[in-house]
Amino acid sequence: MGTIRKNKTIKFKRSVLSSVIALYCLNGVSAETVANKNEFEVIEVTSGFKQNLESAIFDKKASDEIGDSISAEDIGSLPALDMGEALQAVPGVQLNREGSRRESSVNLRGLPSGFVLTTANNQAIATPTRNSSSSAFGPGNPFGAYDPSVFSGLKVVKSLSADMIEGGIAGTIDQGLKGALSKKDSFVTQIGARYEELADETDLEGVISGTKHLIEDTLAITATLAYSDQSFRRDAIRINAYDTISEQQFDQGNNTGSFAEYKAANNLPDNAILQMPGEYRQQSETNSGDRISFSGGIEYQATEDLKLGFNTIITKRELSGARLEQLEMRLDQKTVGITPKDEFKPRDTGQTGTSTARSL
Repeated sequence: MGTIRKNKTIKFKRSVLSSVIALYCLNGVSAETVANKNEFEVIEVTSGFKQNLESAIFDKKASDEIGDSISAEDIGSLPALDMGEALQAVPGVQLNREGSRRESSVNLRGLPSGFVLTTANNQAIATPTRNSSSSAFGPGNPFGAYDPSVFSGLKVVKSLSADMIEGGIAGTIDQGLKGALSKKDSFVTQIGARYEELADETDLEGVISGTKHLIEDTLAITATLAYSDQSFRRDAIRINAYDTISEQQFDQGNNTGSFAEYKAANNLPDNAILQMPGEYRQQSETNSGDRISFSGGIEYQATEDLKLGFNTIITKRELSGARLEQLEMRLDQKTVGITPKDEFKPRDTGQTGTSTARSL
């Protein structure tokens, strides 16, 4: 079956009328094109995130010290449970996670938390430690004791200057409190919840914050009260001791060759000491309680050159419900059989001779 196509050609005859219409259309398109080229769409970004970044970059450029800062908005936008986790966003800060009570102390520039000085508005404050430290450099500041919402920001200073408080060998972490006169009249209430998957608990949290100018630009007060439930669980498996593998234990396993042949196949000397985990300890620790943090201040502009102010910080973190469950497992040296796996090759530590056990 064929296809029939019909082509038609339309011819226009030039006339005075057609020329006028063509010129009008060309002028209209040209004017519209020029108008579009002269019109620019201006998009102004006024988001808090952009302002926070610009403020942090400006502070870093204008500061005489080497440091980084985190604003209150940044802390609220980060998935952080406390101030210690928020500080992880700063280069050179490492969060200590080995603590069983989420104290969230931090290391700075490779030095332990005891070498990090914590201040508030560049003033020394007490460290809310739950017990004294036996270390020579003192206890670290547990940032988990503070609710982040009571501060206006954090500043990590890595190079000290003469006007700063001494004691921060690794650096200084300054917890900022904004003056009452620099805030606008406001009253904010926040209520939320956090689900702890491992502990299977839902923690409630809330913040009440307000600022009031009693005398416009002269006298103002501000306060923030934060509460949060604290419930979390920590599981750990520890190896308390290593036992030396004997020839009897190797023979009692499902091995095709002898113990000496196994050593030779793995390029180990005949008197090499092979060790394995001999004592295991499994721990499950559950903590529950609450945390209350408060910050407040009053500021008075006495004269143009004199401003008086008072700030206070109060925090209390009580973990009254604590439970520790522990399971210890010890291998029977007489009846246990050892069967090494090919995918787990022994590591040569250079130990030779005879040994019974080595504790960690």
